[in-house]
Amino acid sequence: MTDIYRDPIDGATARRVDLLRRRRDELVTMPHAIRRVVVARGARMAASLTMAFIGALLVGSAGSPRISRIVGHLLPPDDPAVIATGLLAAWLGGALIYAIARSIAEHRFAVAMTKCVLPGQDLHDDLERLAHDHPDEVARRMAHRLEVRSAALPVMAAAFVGPATLAYLRLAAQVHGWPPNRFIEHSLGDHAGDVILAALVGLVATLAVLSPKLRGPRAAVPAGIVAVTALVIAIALRDTATFWMTLPIIASAGTIALMARKLRIERAWIETEDPAEGAEMFAVIARRFAELRRFVAAHIGMVTLVTAAFGFALVGHASFVELPHALPDHSLATAFQHASAPVVLDVEDAHVNEPASESVQMTREDYGKIDVDVAFDGTVTDVATGLVIPSGWEARIEAHVDREHSQIQNFTVDGVGVLSDGHPFEVSTPIVCATRPSVPVRLHITTAYSGHHTIRIVLQPTLRASKC
Repeated sequence: MTDIYRDPIDGATARRVDLLRRRRDELVTMPHAIRRVVVARGARMAASLTMAFIGALLVGSAGSPRISRIVGHLLPPDDPAVIATGLLAAWLGGALIYAIARSIAEHRFAVAMTKCVLPGQDLHDDLERLAHDHPDEVARRMAHRLEVRSAALPVMAAAFVGPATLAYLRLAAQVHGWPPNRFIEHSLGDHAGDVILAALVGLVATLAVLSPKLRGPRAAVPAGIVAVTALVIAIALRDTATFWMTLPIIASAGTIALMARKLRIERAWIETEDPAEGAEMFAVIARRFAELRRFVAAHIGMVTLVTAAFGFALVGHASFVELPHALPDHSLATAFQHASAPVVLDVEDAHVNEPASESVQMTREDYGKIDVDVAFDGTVTDVATGLVIPSGWEARIEAHVDREHSQIQNFTVDGVGVLSDGHPFEVSTPIVCATRPSVPVRLHITTAYSGHHTIRIVLQPTLRASKC
């Protein structure tokens, strides 16, 4: 009497081969949606961490000049816009990291699934593992382990980046286009306390999301109603204080609503048994592209005509140049060579209590920047910068106070916008029509304290033809 399974090792080996075949069949028929959930949650966590880190630097730069200077050293030295650059870096960095993290998550998921259907070194361990671990169950456990972090980290990222983004959209709506970087710097710098408060509220919301109740499907509608109500109030009242008070509510409640809805969809995908669930999206995209190709082939002449007309319109708009209304002169270029003459203050000025002695020194830096160093005694002084806006031209003058080379408090500078100790940046665009004479640029500096003061004002002028 013979039995090929008399040796236990041969029987165990055959059993392992049979289990491996079964697990590979299960891997082939595993629902595609589970892989999508694992990959999406991993990428969402990585992108949220990146945005939260950059957003923390953004909030710190808005609230602390020291942090702003430290971060500014990482940017180009030509007067970096730390807050505006940080906001752009948060979104671009988040999108880039999301794309990279998806690839990494795909690879890690494939490696984990491969380990489920490959034999190991120990025969008995393989039998125990293959008898209890199914590929779809392993994938579901991976997805469940990522649920809490994939819901909490986006809320934290929204707390740091969301208020600044909403403020940027508000500025864009006000100027009907792209707001200048300095407008973003001013707005967030002047409301640094509100930005920090929004970050703190968001951190509390992040801890609250750790509770299963705020991750459940029932939290989506109430959180969405709260976010939409706060947004409607901010738009309807058009009040700056109300707008900044509603920012934490809009950012945190809106993100909680989105995450609750997303988790509801992902949980349904995880529990599905249909192997094709989650893969129909690719079939829909392929069908849409096929329909688009057939439409273009059927109307190739009209599509070509419309596309060419649209392209020529864009090229013409980009190359449109307005002719100047007056011949250019060299006032702006040569004015720097003239020494600023002493200024005689008006004796009727109520702020002048004593004669002011001033010293003005101008230094030309790279990229057309001009440093105006002023030293004066008293509470007020007038500075002739030597810059002249020629007749028929428009000057865009960007100015800011260099605090590292200034020893003055509670100052106000008029002449190029309004600079102050709480508002050290300004962009002014004065226009001089062809029918008016040239306009010199003068700075009127006022402080509340009497004594000896030094201040450095950095000017960066550019010229273009006036429209009038």
